[in-house]
Amino acid sequence: MYEVYKPTLVNNKGLVTLSVLNFNESPIAVRIYDNDGIELYEGKFDSKVSFFKKFDISSIPATGCVFEISYADKIFTQTVATK
Repeated sequence: MYEVYKPTLVNNKGLVTLSVLNFNESPIAVRIYDNDGIELYEGKFDSKVSFFKKFDISSIPATGCVFEISYADKIFTQTVATK
């Protein structure tokens, strides 16, 4: 059984980079919600040990959004400022 690591989100002026160490090589699902809980994005990705994906949230009118990342039967959420 592999250890499940918390995903990392780095925001550089509205360009968010998501990185996941996924030693289980399980599929990764990403959802992004605005402050009101409205889903803005949903994506499912094939399993990889090292996963990276960029998201441009600079045009979202809300002051922040919530990333929900799930893999290896775990769900992680993190709020990211859009401005």
